[in-house]
Formats: sequence, C-alpha cells, structure tokens
Amino acid sequence: MPQSTHPPTPVWLDCDPGHDDAIAILLAGYSPQLHLLGISTVAGNQSVEKVTENARRVLYAAGLAGVEVVQGQGRPVMRDPVACAEIHGDSGLDGPSGGPLLPPVPVGAGIGPHSTGPTGARCTDTDISAPAAAGPLQPRGVVVMAERIAAAAAQRAQRVHVVATGALTNVALLLTLFPEIVDRIEIVFMGGALGTGNTGPSTEFNIQVDPEAAAMVMRSGARITMVPLEVTHTALVGPEVATAVLGAAPGGATPFRQAMHDLLHFFAKTVRLWRPGP
Repeated sequence: MPQSTHPPTPVWLDCDPGHDDAIAILLAGYSPQLHLLGISTVAGNQSVEKVTENARRVLYAAGLAGVEVVQGQGRPVMRDPVACAEIHGDSGLDGPSGGPLLPPVPVGAGIGPHSTGPTGARCTDTDISAPAAAGPLQPRGVVVMAERIAAAAAQRAQRVHVVATGALTNVALLLTLFPEIVDRIEIVFMGGALGTGNTGPSTEFNIQVDPEAAAMVMRSGARITMVPLEVTHTALVGPEVATAVLGAAPGGATPFRQAMHDLLHFFAKTVRLWRPGP
C-alpha cells in the first residue's frame, strides 16, 4: 500500500482512560496519519486524578514519553462527578488480578502532572449515582490546552482535530473561554447513541456524565463530527486479536504485550463482549 503524501493530521486527545481510552492513546500515538500534540484528561470513567495517572502510565509503558498530559476538569459543568468503577475498576485501569494494570511512572520521567484523588461513584446499566459535590471548575488545564492547540494551528496553518473520547466538559469550557479558537479546530467526539444506550435504554455514558457540556459544544458553531455508540460496535476486538497481541517472540510476550492482552481480557469480561479465557 503506498504511503500517503499528506502530512499527519494534528490531533489533541481529550480522554478519561479507562481501558478503551488507553487503546485510543496507543492508536493516536503510533498512527502514521496522526500527530498527537498532547492529551487532556477529564473526570468520567474515574476521578480526574486517577485518569490522569492512567494516561501517564500508558504513555510511559508504550514508549510515548514525549507526549504532554494536561489535567483537565474534575467535575461536570453543572453536576456532581460520577465514575464507572464496575467497568474500569477502582483505579480506572485495573488488571485481571485487581489493582492497577500498569506500574507507576518513575520519578523524573517528565510525563505530565500527577496527583491522587478519591474514588468516584459507580455506574450501572440503568443508573449513574454521584458522590458528594465537588469543588468549583478549574480552568487552568483548559488554558494550557488552548495555548497548545492555538500554537499548533498557527504553526501548521491548519485546523487541529480535538478528539474527545470522554465527557465534553473540557471542550465546552475551551469553546466558552476561548471562542476565537472555534476557527482553529475541528471536534470529533465519541458520545451519544442513535438507538440503545449503554447506561440506560437510550442514554450513553459520556453524554450522560455532562449533558450540559454536550449541549454547549453542539451549539458552539464549531465543526463537529459525532461518533455514536453504534459506530464503536463495528470495531470489536475478539479473543483472536487478544491472543495475537501476545505475539510469538522467543521467550514469551514482553511485559507491555502481556499488559495489553490483560487489558483486553479485563474489558471484555466487564462489558461482556466475549468470554475471556483463564
């Protein structure tokens, strides 16, 4: 297959890793068609402190240590924060034996901010409950996000794709605090459902976490591509892919391959995609 002559598309990834978003980080970081400018985190699958740490661990384990991580909002625009521990575990990125899937990033590795925070609430198939009210919104992370995106758009003389795979809180604040950035970005977000949802008959987790933020983004006038839940169901990973991830290298799988294999098995079990092996 001939290589594309087009330069890589500049991408800013806004996410809440999470097993699914861990894979998104890997795909964005290693795709020859994308240039991953940086990552911002948002409360969703777990508290913002935990998903920020997870983003750092994924980047370090995958050899993507040069990618900046910016800690974003720890609560929705108008609601209390929620989390989904029954799908992603207490850490937000648990392994099959319980506890975090990946080891901590060594001190001095220089991958983004880090702090630890309390566990959020859990989500079920029919309900999302909330812990005690969180503090006020903190725009500092969104300010850094705006600076990086504006600089990249000016340098490349092209729009930056803001890819959001979690709640749209950061993106909504970005557009509200920096309305001029609307002409420098295109937004691609995973959220919503055209039919059956994943937290209720018709509700999808990312939108349900912060529906006010979603409404703000949709009314912003920005260029937007919505990727509903149904689209993600066309790119399923089966057990044969999980097995292939281990590889056939002499001496067995590398620690990173084993971790990714374990990630797929853990996620398959919690969302009941397929029956994992032992």
